[in-house]
Amino acid sequence: MPHAFETVRDGILMAAEFLKPGVRGYDVDRPVRQFIADRGYTFTHAVGHQLGRMVHDGGMVLGPDNVRYGERAKGIVEAGMVFTLEPVVASAMIEDDVVVTETGCEFLVPTQREIYLVS
Repeated sequence: MPHAFETVRDGILMAAEFLKPGVRGYDVDRPVRQFIADRGYTFTHAVGHQLGRMVHDGGMVLGPDNVRYGERAKGIVEAGMVFTLEPVVASAMIEDDVVVTETGCEFLVPTQREIYLVS
């Protein structure tokens, strides 16, 4: 499990590095998807999706350029947009929310860096 968690955590940090105004959704997804594949995992969903007032009502996804996501992954990121970053692998899942700034993105809350043990 630590390997899967570290893969997701590092994938989120990588996505945050690529997420900035002017890139397309698939430009964020592609390097993260490759990183996760290089770590021995696959995932079937997008790296993230736009957040709106009702969580899933944003139109864009940070997903692959494929038939499933179509035009939603080809959208251009703009400052002020809010996205989730959540590449899920194995049984490891972290969802971080970020706001796009003029130069990149900022996490809305500090991102999880280690596994929390709840007992």
